[in-house]
Amino acid sequence: MRKTELRIIDANLNRLGEGLRVLE
Repeated sequence: MRKTELRIIDANLNRLGEGLRVLE
């Protein structure tokens, strides 16, 4: 994968993590 793609994926994971924290 390209570094840019990994950055986008990492950002998406961070968003999901924040969403899960709100649900808890």
